[in-house]
Amino acid sequence: MLYAHLYNSPVGDISLIKDEMDLIGLSFSNQILNNIEAKIDINLFKIIIDQLNEYFYEGRKNFTIQYRLPFTGFRSAVFKEMIKIPYGECVSYSYLAKKVGNPNAYRAVGTSCGKNPLPIVVPCHEEKLKKALDPSHLEVIDESYLHNVEPGRESHVRIVAISNLFEGLNLVKRHHLIYAEIQEEIDGPIHALSIHTFTENEWIEKNKKAEPSPNCLGGSKNDN
Repeated sequence: MLYAHLYNSPVGDISLIKDEMDLIGLSFSNQILNNIEAKIDINLFKIIIDQLNEYFYEGRKNFTIQYRLPFTGFRSAVFKEMIKIPYGECVSYSYLAKKVGNPNAYRAVGTSCGKNPLPIVVPCHEEKLKKALDPSHLEVIDESYLHNVEPGRESHVRIVAISNLFEGLNLVKRHHLIYAEIQEEIDGPIHALSIHTFTENEWIEKNKKAEPSPNCLGGSKNDN
């Protein structure tokens, strides 16, 4: 039996999925709820909700909730190494590839990171941007499910970053800051990026909302 809850965070709704024992899915979109039969039961998510509240509002850096990653083999090895990375510390795909004993597999490591079912709990791309931008608000959302790509492949990513480091910079220079931090991802699994950057004041003027991502030239599931 699976259970679901929609957690209202300061960066938008977060879908949560768990079984009787473990958290198995977390998503910044409702995609994980679309084709899953699950019972809505907030009582089973109390510990998870408490720790998410502490993360967003009180500075929690690590999670102690029970969770399960549905991977074996190479991908399981990658995530075991990712879990060891301290909060706020960044490592490259090449580093992870060496740690799992396959130094030439950095692209495969990037693909594995892109299929992370528990962002925040097991962070990846976000940590690089947090360290570089010191943002007051950051969203890194996998929008691949909106496009005609292989299920589970993270190829279309939306980034919304609010940081006063953007003050006085035009859009090109702001985007260069983003590109510099996630160059490995751009060279690897990511096919398209939708980037929205604001200073604190600009974000307030926008009523804390970014424009929807544009359609990808490679085709969208909404295309006729």
